[in-house]
Amino acid sequence: MIRMQQGEIAKAKAWLNILMNLPASQPLAIDSTILPPFKPETRLDTVLLAGQRKDIAQMEQNIRSMQLGVKAMKSQSKPDFKLRIDHMSPLSSMMPKQYSVMGMVSIPVAPWSSKMYKSEVKAMNYEIQAMEKERTGMLQESQGMLTGMQYEIESMQKRIEAMESKIIPSLRKTLEADFVNYQENKLEIMAVINSWEALTMMQSNVLDEKMKLYQMIVDYEKELYR
Repeated sequence: MIRMQQGEIAKAKAWLNILMNLPASQPLAIDSTILPPFKPETRLDTVLLAGQRKDIAQMEQNIRSMQLGVKAMKSQSKPDFKLRIDHMSPLSSMMPKQYSVMGMVSIPVAPWSSKMYKSEVKAMNYEIQAMEKERTGMLQESQGMLTGMQYEIESMQKRIEAMESKIIPSLRKTLEADFVNYQENKLEIMAVINSWEALTMMQSNVLDEKMKLYQMIVDYEKELYR
């Protein structure tokens, strides 16, 4: 059992080194005193999210591409003029040089052609409008989600702070007092054990709450920068 646990720990350390682009066999030490910071955005609006979210940036690029496609489609429905100039030099110097100029105009006058361009442009404009509405909806949904996540993280931080600064010191003082009373034969050993179990359970609960807090911070940053 101990060998299996050691093997799992070694495997986990190797994976962490690989994720950090380090040799898998490099010794890994974890500093348990470092706490992940949480810095809530003071100006959490759609403008900020549009500048940080990669999926929003990709959608904006798709919208620009569609807009350029509409411009290209409109230009194809307009008359087009082309000019060609040729120059030929004869093999004999006695023959004159030749020049030719050719102009070509294409006018999309066919009724079916005009309707085709208009329908395609209209369809592309509808698609652009749909993408813009989807973009706005994504920003508003993300803004509301991040605001709620900020509130939950801050509430969790306050709860953990209260547990560490008030509840655990109170339980520790109770344990110390019960132990003194036990030494003076004023209290039974079971009361001391119950006080110790209450303190240990609360300390374990604090660790569990911190794990939830760190996961909440990770989820918040994923939503903010995804």
